[in-house]
Amino acid sequence: MSQSPQEASQVDAQHPYAEATNQLNQLVRQGRAFSGHERNCCYLNTGDGRFANASAVSGFDFPEDGRCVVRTDWDFDGDLDFWVSNRTGPRLRFLRNKNPPGKSFVAFRLVGTDSNRDAIGATVTLQLGSGAESPPLTKSVRRGEGFLGQSSSWIHFGLGEQPAIGKLRVLWPTGEVETFEPPQPGGYYQLVEGSGEATPWSPPHTEAITIAEAPSRPKEVGLTQHLLSQSMPLPPLRYETFTGESGDATQAAGGPVLLNLWASWCRPCLVEMKEWSKQADEFDSLGLRVIALSVNGLGDPKQRDEAAPRELLERLGFKHPAGMASPQTVELLQLVNNLIYLHDHRPLPVPTSFLLDGEGRLAAVYKGPVSLERLSRDVEAIGLGSEQRMGRSLPFAGRWIGGQGPHRLRKLAATMWDAGYGAEAVALADRLEDPGYQKLRGQLHLDNASHLKEDEQRLPEALAQLRAAIRLDPQNADALMELGVAAAQQGDVPQAIELLERSVRHADPPSAAAHFNLGKALRLAGRPAEAKRQLELSLEADPKQSPAHETLGHLAVGERDFKSAATSFAAAWKLDSTNKNHLTNLVAALMQTGEATKATEALEAALRREPRDAALRAFLAQVLLQQGRIDDAVDQLEQVAEQQPQAPKVWYQLGQLAQQRGEWGQAIQHLGQVAKLVPDDPAIATDLAWVLATAPDESLRDGARAVRLAEKAATATKGRDWRVLDVLAAAYAERGDFERAVQAESKAIDRLPPGDTQRRGLLRARQERYRQGQPFHQTAVR
Repeated sequence: MSQSPQEASQVDAQHPYAEATNQLNQLVRQGRAFSGHERNCCYLNTGDGRFANASAVSGFDFPEDGRCVVRTDWDFDGDLDFWVSNRTGPRLRFLRNKNPPGKSFVAFRLVGTDSNRDAIGATVTLQLGSGAESPPLTKSVRRGEGFLGQSSSWIHFGLGEQPAIGKLRVLWPTGEVETFEPPQPGGYYQLVEGSGEATPWSPPHTEAITIAEAPSRPKEVGLTQHLLSQSMPLPPLRYETFTGESGDATQAAGGPVLLNLWASWCRPCLVEMKEWSKQADEFDSLGLRVIALSVNGLGDPKQRDEAAPRELLERLGFKHPAGMASPQTVELLQLVNNLIYLHDHRPLPVPTSFLLDGEGRLAAVYKGPVSLERLSRDVEAIGLGSEQRMGRSLPFAGRWIGGQGPHRLRKLAATMWDAGYGAEAVALADRLEDPGYQKLRGQLHLDNASHLKEDEQRLPEALAQLRAAIRLDPQNADALMELGVAAAQQGDVPQAIELLERSVRHADPPSAAAHFNLGKALRLAGRPAEAKRQLELSLEADPKQSPAHETLGHLAVGERDFKSAATSFAAAWKLDSTNKNHLTNLVAALMQTGEATKATEALEAALRREPRDAALRAFLAQVLLQQGRIDDAVDQLEQVAEQQPQAPKVWYQLGQLAQQRGEWGQAIQHLGQVAKLVPDDPAIATDLAWVLATAPDESLRDGARAVRLAEKAATATKGRDWRVLDVLAAAYAERGDFERAVQAESKAIDRLPPGDTQRRGLLRARQERYRQGQPFHQTAVR
């Protein structure tokens, strides 16, 4: 079933259509066939309602990955020829039908008058013979037939062994049916709408068609010997020989280098080594230096024995530098291979050799043994001009659509960072001194800075990469912006503004990110009007930036323009509903404008999308409380408590609200739950003791428990908290210990702030009650 979306906007990376397309591209890049290497098929209508497979006898069964086929009587000899295009070579085939000329066909070209000119949609019906014993032949004029092709608009009928034509009818696109005089077989005719007559048509005179020799398929070999059309810069490839010599293969001076990976257990490697030993003088005359690195025991330190490969090379009389390949060098070469051969990420075989030019750039890759003759040709090709070298790099000649671009070194550097070779990626960028790589080098410096910034300890290195990019191009808007952002983060706001202003000036097209970051820096500098203008310009460049809308909202809050702030926060929330800060800001702004209902509706809408979001529900409860809707707030908080039974703050607030509503039993239950969750919190113990000592309902009061809780809180606060001492006095009084109650209240009064006369009066009134032998109880809420 087709996975094509109805709208382009519906496609993202997770869409089945995008995923299927990506999988298809992966197969193509791996050299896989759409058809699974199935040969082309041709079926012959046997005339009895069945078809026979005529693929082989017809000559259609080519192994190419076919794409498009069109029918046409190309040479006007009365039979249909075919053009076939392929995704693989040969890209185009002409299949000429070699039936002998005869009269067993008839062909019509339709011309509309009342209908469309080309009579698209018309149907031609042909009745053979004089009676109705044979079924009629029917064909239609069509467009858009097949895939990436269009067959001839001529309607061609093969007449077989009954060439006599009995009836000829056309159903025109207007709906009218017209009968024509039956034509003679073996000819071409024009049917004009409304004429009723088949007019003979003579084919133009054409020269004889010259059929080229069928192309031969390249012979498949188990070797890859590939001269690059242009040399490719490489990261450092370090090595150490058996003699202790160390170096970087890409920095070898004096000419080209052949870096070879081999193993002592690889028979083709040994044959190659022996051959190269005999050809040492020829290698010297080429100026080609060989560095042979053994991969014996690679990845397994226990098997990493230098003796076996060293002794083997000595027996072979190998005269070139040799050593052990490090895992790092092999991994880097594998990444280079993966870049060159797209998604063919199979491990490098042995032997594999890499030809480097005199500047340490990769010139050729050889998977399998390589002859001196091939090496000699490729060394010579290194010095050729670009067009000649491009010609040498391909197995066949052709016409070029355009020139070559630089190698995809950003892709290589990215994979190096992912594999843990960041230092080598930085070195690669520093090596691109050729003027043709200047733009690419600047991009690599930017990419390196982006990776380095992820580690705070390497921020100085990141800044150095950004400065390197700006030295290459003082108008590099991206580098200027990143450096400006870093300056702002380090507190150098003036420097940040100067860099970001330059970034804004040089960005083409206008950079939304540069305007946004400049707006943020100007806000930090206390220049709100200029900051607002930059944020507006940022949104003009990209209206879908939620951070820009959010920052505009904060600027509006700073100006006490809460209506504008709400508009900006609403836009940010609409663009990014995953960022709950946008919703929080929106609700706060709406509450400031007196639009509490809208604030509540925004939260309720968010909860309908995420009903299990306890934080959102708790926020809604606070907004409801600000509106005085205590019952609704309690309902929301109870749902939060059900979702998060281990959240003490929710239970505590429920306990406080229960007291306000006069639900003393609920208050004790909720505060008791908090006390279980945080048993050592003196504030919780104090609140629970207060309710147990002073609840209006006698059946809920528990003086002994209140005393235990209050004494524990007093100990925890070292008798210095007037609130704890006041509750302790109430607890003693409820238990009937009025002497202690009076003493505790005296201590509470002593601990009050000097100017708190109102509270001092309340506490003295309670103390007087205790002296009179009366406990303090709260008044029931009506």
